[in-house]
Amino acid sequence: MAVVWDPIAGLPIAFERKVGDRILEFGVAGLIYQSHCLLYDRETESLWLPQKGLAIAGPLAGQKLKRIALRKEPLAAWLEEHPRTR
Repeated sequence: MAVVWDPIAGLPIAFERKVGDRILEFGVAGLIYQSHCLLYDRETESLWLPQKGLAIAGPLAGQKLKRIALRKEPLAAWLEEHPRTR
């Protein structure tokens, strides 16, 4: 799983890293596309739009990652529901 924080949109995003039989590792590309920060995968250097889990350039262009549902909540709310969290 990869969890990404988009500082421009202010959103957390999570997705599976598997494409075919590959488990990808991601880094921040330092590029902006449609007002969102892009990622790149270290294996192919394809560029990814995390909000859609979509490779937009490179050898994996057109491939899509499966999103994983998550929610953003204050730590206090989490600890109230899960008091044994460390």
